[in-house]
Amino acid sequence: MTNQPIINYIKVREAWKDTLRAKSSSLSSIWRGLINFGVFLAYWAVEKIFLKKEVEAMYQNNPNYKDIFYLGIAFGIWGIIDALWGVYNYFQASQQAEQLRKQVEDLERGL
Repeated sequence: MTNQPIINYIKVREAWKDTLRAKSSSLSSIWRGLINFGVFLAYWAVEKIFLKKEVEAMYQNNPNYKDIFYLGIAFGIWGIIDALWGVYNYFQASQQAEQLRKQVEDLERGL
């Protein structure tokens, strides 16, 4: 009697656990990206709606202040890209986890 089926089962089960961790990490990436984009939207709303006169005065006194807005835009775009990348990784990990779950179930029946 060999231990190869048990070893294969352990390897597949560990791979399945790793894909579940990757799936969880992807969800964190999605939320992190959405939070980053939300921070940009909040900054933009405060600047454009509530502090319109003060911001225009700052732009006139210090033209480099516009760079902060561009940094905010970059932060928001980075958040969107991070969220989309997280969605892509989440669906990939979900498919792989489903395949590995089926393999684990088949191997459990075989043991």
